[in-house]
Amino acid sequence: MKMKKFRFLAVTLAACMIAASLAACYHVYPQDESGKEETEVAETTSVETETETSSTEREEVLDTEVPEETEPEVDLSLYQEGSFYDFQNDEAAAEWFDISRDLATQIHDEDPDAEMYYGIRDNDGTDFHYNHFYFGTVGWGWNDDDDCTFDWYEWDEDTGEIVFVEGTEDNFEGPYVSYTYENYMKLPMLIRDERVGNLGPMEYEDSTPDGDYNCMIQAVSLDGTKVFAFIQEPIFITAEEYFNIKPGDHLTLVDDDPRFPHELNVRDDFSFDDPTNMFVNNTLFFQECEDGNYVLVSTHGNEEAYRCFYTCYKTRMVFLDISPDCVVIEDDHDSETPYGFVDGPNAFTRSFYFFDRTKSKPVVYNDWIRLGSKDIPIIVKDNTIVQMEL
Repeated sequence: MKMKKFRFLAVTLAACMIAASLAACYHVYPQDESGKEETEVAETTSVETETETSSTEREEVLDTEVPEETEPEVDLSLYQEGSFYDFQNDEAAAEWFDISRDLATQIHDEDPDAEMYYGIRDNDGTDFHYNHFYFGTVGWGWNDDDDCTFDWYEWDEDTGEIVFVEGTEDNFEGPYVSYTYENYMKLPMLIRDERVGNLGPMEYEDSTPDGDYNCMIQAVSLDGTKVFAFIQEPIFITAEEYFNIKPGDHLTLVDDDPRFPHELNVRDDFSFDDPTNMFVNNTLFFQECEDGNYVLVSTHGNEEAYRCFYTCYKTRMVFLDISPDCVVIEDDHDSETPYGFVDGPNAFTRSFYFFDRTKSKPVVYNDWIRLGSKDIPIIVKDNTIVQMEL
């Protein structure tokens, strides 16, 4: 019995072991997979922890290495010596200006109903006086008759005498621009206007519409925040209008502006294969803009087209503010510093261009600095210059 019982127990034990072994074989894969998953999860967790740590470290590095955005540093040593605020009024420089205004008022008071036009011209290159003060009954540029003459007053700066000169065909050489009495009295100082061309009476515009203009800055206020200027509008046409131009056409775009010096008569042999050779008797042509429209430009004797003063029209005199944040685009200067006065109130008065135009004892009176600029493309918003290209 004992033997049987032992055998039974042995058989039972063996069966259990086999069953356990089978069961163990049956669960080997899931157990191994489970173990593998646990290992992978542990490893993944470790990697994620490392990644989080690495990310945190990178964030800390980024926080440490990337500074906040600031204005670029400017090397102040590149600016010219001196101060913008060194400009001071020279009362003596206003003498001829005051005399010319008194004369204009006297002529106007003697015959207030007469339509008189006034102008100024510097014939002798005097320091700050324009010694010819003209007056006439027709505006310059509006009368091509050979017998059209203008009388003038001439001031001899050495003697202080004012002499009346009766104009004749032989001795007449009038000013470049004329003004009505009312607009002449708006001038802040006697200005250089030779870049404008011979014009009829200059019109004054109290408020300038927003837009792009060609600008000739005549004077800058003593605090640097305003300009007195002549502005002109570029002449644009659409692409459709451009490609409808035919040989022999007369374009009427500028016919309403008596100051515009060129007629836009298209050549009889004009072809779009040679777009720069468009008009009779001038070098103007239309150049494509970024927006697909076309603007009237000039080669000025070479292939490099740019907007020049006589490709614009609707010239008028204006006062404009200069934005404190005015964007100034200035050409590089090869051997000269591009900077002007470091303490100027805006980018224009800090520009090399402003410094260069005023470095040789500028004329300053009545709280204005005479400038006499070249043609400067500007953008106007709210009667304020917000961008200029020097």
